Amino acid sequence: MQRIQQVYTQWFNRKYNRTGHVFQQRYKALLCDKYNYLLQLIGYIHNNPVKGNLKDGIEYK
Repeated sequence: MQRIQQVYTQWFNRKYNRTGHVFQQRYKALLCDKYNYLLQLIGYIHNNPVKGNLKDGIEYK
């Protein structure tokens, strides 16, 4: 993941003539080993655009 961030940051900074970090914090991976936790994560990801007033909901095709 670190390599992906490095390459993306270099590309982004060249494209927009910037320097420094693109992301504020390091990537953080958490193990999802419980079924209930998985359901909470799915609900969070699904409802996040709605709570942020970014979209009315997710449109599935």
